[in-house]
Amino acid sequence: MEAYGGYLVDEKAVRVESIFVDFLKNFRIAGGGGEAYYEAEIEAMAANESSTMFIDFSHVMVFNNLLQKAISDEFLRFEPYLKNACKTFVTQLRPNFISDDTNKDINVAFFNLPVSKRLRELTTAEIGKLVSVKGVVTRTSEVRPELLHGTFKCLECGGVIKNVEQQFKYTEPTICVNATCSNRARWALLRQESKFADWQRVRMQETSKEIPAGSLPRSLDVIIRHEIVEKARAGDTVIFTGTVVVIPDIMALASPGDRAEWTGLAGMRQRDLIEWYVRQQDEKNAYSSKEEAEREVTIISAIIEVRVPLPCTRNWLITREGHLIVLDDGSQAAEGEGEGEGGGQGEGEGVGQPSKKSRKERILTVNPNYVID
Repeated sequence: MEAYGGYLVDEKAVRVESIFVDFLKNFRIAGGGGEAYYEAEIEAMAANESSTMFIDFSHVMVFNNLLQKAISDEFLRFEPYLKNACKTFVTQLRPNFISDDTNKDINVAFFNLPVSKRLRELTTAEIGKLVSVKGVVTRTSEVRPELLHGTFKCLECGGVIKNVEQQFKYTEPTICVNATCSNRARWALLRQESKFADWQRVRMQETSKEIPAGSLPRSLDVIIRHEIVEKARAGDTVIFTGTVVVIPDIMALASPGDRAEWTGLAGMRQRDLIEWYVRQQDEKNAYSSKEEAEREVTIISAIIEVRVPLPCTRNWLITREGHLIVLDDGSQAAEGEGEGEGGGQGEGEGVGQPSKKSRKERILTVNPNYVID
């Protein structure tokens, strides 16, 4: 790619677009009377008021092997250029087809691929490629309008920004194109100049013959647009042709800007807690029992001290005993501190817990200002 006029030009994609226009103009079927095959497709589109051109992929394979390889391997990359090639082809043969609606696009839809994959064969290696997958429709959503490319008006300077592609959510311009305007937040959508399309979600799953023994059927969500909506019904066995994409976390993108989140312990997730616990255990196991005791004393000495006016204290200084009990957590009970005098359990103390006397002695070693009545 090269930068030209402030934009990146994908030279390979431009060549693919040019070859695809030649294919639409010149492809003919043997014995078809010499007429260009896809000129008749335009007439069918006009009669049905359709904006989608259906392309038989076997025709592309016969016409140019390099073209079919480029489309099948990098369909997601070349799709905008293929749509532009179809629009160019339609405009040259039927100018009034586009002039009636200057904001109209011509979409491209391929069918009749040589290989149809099973649902379990779709992996990350198929992302961005043109693939066909066979399955049974189990559920369909209602048809909804979808904003594809938005035109926005800056509410600060009145400038207009066109063709803002939507990235899986309602996407506004990042900044105004006016050099003297720094607006990043105040925008108004111009609906009449924006591009919308029909949108539907279809849930498909494996056919009964493709499910391995002892396994549950796998499912896949398919997004269909334009004239293809409402074509598939629940229970139909269909072959979908399209590309595999990765959908981001929609909830994280629901609002513009950085998402407000909890911080501290409330903001920790299960994964964070597990990592924290494992790290703490690794650090704890790295010390011997003597080193651990010295380390505990150092930690206890660093506890924040608070001044509390109590009559049973000297100089009104006391260290919070609650923190000491948490840090002690009964680990010394195994070493005999939990036993009372004479080898028995201390009065009121449970099994495996340090006695009250041992806790007081531990506190005295840390803060001599603590007074025991």
